[in-house]
Amino acid sequence: MIDVYVFINDKTRLDAYVQKLSFLMMINELDMQVTYSDSNFERFLEYTKTHRIYDGVFLIDADCEELASLDLLIDLRDDIGLSMMVLMSSRVEVALESVQKHLYITDLILKTGNQAEEVQRVEEVLKFCHCNLMKSNETNGYPSMFEVKSRAQKIMIPMREIYYIETAHTPHKLLLHSQHDTIEFYGKLGEITGHYGDELLRVHRSYVVNPDNISRVDYEQRCLYFEDGSTCFFTISRQALNRALKR
Repeated sequence: MIDVYVFINDKTRLDAYVQKLSFLMMINELDMQVTYSDSNFERFLEYTKTHRIYDGVFLIDADCEELASLDLLIDLRDDIGLSMMVLMSSRVEVALESVQKHLYITDLILKTGNQAEEVQRVEEVLKFCHCNLMKSNETNGYPSMFEVKSRAQKIMIPMREIYYIETAHTPHKLLLHSQHDTIEFYGKLGEITGHYGDELLRVHRSYVVNPDNISRVDYEQRCLYFEDGSTCFFTISRQALNRALKR
């Protein structure tokens, strides 16, 4: 069972939202439940500090006075391990601010005023989180990680966030493109596929990709599209690529 935690600073809206989430989880047969919800952010933070939460889903309404600058979410991020954080806001700039403050959010649900559209977005996000967290159960509840050594630092990146890795213009260096960042580091694509071959696929002499994050394939142009709109080329056979996409 995947635990979901919800913060909305209005009690009436919070109760209605939790009911909506429970309904969406039921009709989509998602193994998820709303474990904790609160309309008071101080209490919400206290709950995360006193409960060891490593891998859940957090739905946070960022349109309130406490989260005007998102600073308090830095404390939350520190307490919830690799949990997936989804923000809800009418402010598009929240996405950029979340990147600048290294909150590693999974998605931003924009409040457009169109109820049907917003419900559809929530449903899509729940399905995405469910799919990715269920995969993490195959590794005893811990998401598969990719290790990067950059400038004497060791950075651990959830495999589910990686789009692709390519050779950089600088000799012996690679560029890792992920959901939240682009990181340059020393390495060889051959060594990466040798170590992470069960999850990453070499599709070109210059590219290794995460098949789970490919959103579209253009077989005519031999081009792969990812969830953030970025692209890379492939030279492997259609059969080999399709096998990886179906695994």
